[in-house]
Amino acid sequence: MLRDGGGEARARGALDGCGGNARLGSKGYSFGGPGFRFHGFLLSGGVYCMIDFPSSTATEANGINDSGQMVGFYSDPLTGGTHHGFLLSGGSYSPLNVPGSTVTEAFGINNSGQIVGFYGDPRLD
Repeated sequence: MLRDGGGEARARGALDGCGGNARLGSKGYSFGGPGFRFHGFLLSGGVYCMIDFPSSTATEANGINDSGQMVGFYSDPLTGGTHHGFLLSGGSYSPLNVPGSTVTEAFGINNSGQIVGFYGDPRLD
């Protein structure tokens, strides 16, 4: 049951479709051919739920904790596809950007809400 729609409604719809088992899901992304778009997903209780950061051209879901908070990254069409990290918590997306970085990607979140990932540093030192 993949759903599409716009922005915040897409996040709420995807998580609502997963019901109470969303905390136990796995993570990943989908592939396609020319003209395709990457989508993050949560697999829970046999149901695939789409995870898309609002207005992004691609989203990858990389980590989930026992509270159902998810992290990953998305491509921003307004910045030429630059990757930004995100936190999806309680049905709302929050962008994650390390100050001064050119790229930020989040790969995991623990049960204390600590997030790990990487960032690109434009300095060469």
